[in-house]
This record gives sequence, C-alpha cells and structure tokens, in this order.
Amino acid sequence: MNHPSEDQFLKLWLEVLDDGETRSVREHLQECSECRVRYERICAQTAALGSVRARIEPPAVPVKRTRVYRFSPLLKAAALLVVGFFGGLAAADLVRKPEIHVVPSYLIVSTPPDSVARCPVSDATAAHLP
Repeated sequence: MNHPSEDQFLKLWLEVLDDGETRSVREHLQECSECRVRYERICAQTAALGSVRARIEPPAVPVKRTRVYRFSPLLKAAALLVVGFFGGLAAADLVRKPEIHVVPSYLIVSTPPDSVARCPVSDATAAHLP
C-alpha cells in the first residue's frame, strides 16, 4: 500500500492540494488507521503552532532620513555659473598673450646731457624739468 507523505497531510490540512490529490488522500485516510493517526497528530501540532504568539517584538530598524532640498536645481545652476565664471577667468589668463608696452623715446623724461643744457644740470633743477 502506498502511504501519503507528511507533506501531503500538511497540504491537506492547509487546503492547498488540488482536487485529485485531495480526493485520493481522503480515501486513503478512510481505509488506513495508521495514516489517520499520523494525520491527526499533524493537525494537532499545526493547531498548537497557530495559537503560539511571539513575545519578542522585532527590533526597530532605524529609518534613514533624507533631506529634501526645494531649491536644489537653483543651487546647482548657481554653482555651475560660479564654477564656469572662475574657470573662464583662469583659462583666459592661460591663453592671454603677455602685453608689451612700447614707449617712444621722445616721451621718456630724463635729464639732458650737460652739453645740450644751457646751464649746468643739478639734482634740484632735474626735478623741475617737464
């Protein structure tokens, strides 16, 4: 005789067997007293487990709080403008050619040599030259 497994008895008690298996297991239980005892024991054990309540509460899991910035897109745009502005200044300094200042010689103010001056040139008179 082919006896059903304890898994099949448990599935019968939980009512998750399909119709054909349910019918065959119930017919076997009517004929086999040994399987009836096993089935009743499984039913009693599962009923006892169903009435047990857990006394320990699960630990509280800390929830990670995230900040929501309302002005986030505006701040990102402002930061991008600032970085772009200063980056452009730095790039312009790297690319800029050095400025060469040419001053014509006739604009250079200096004391004339003594041979050209009408009177001897001293430090006191050199300060008043145009």
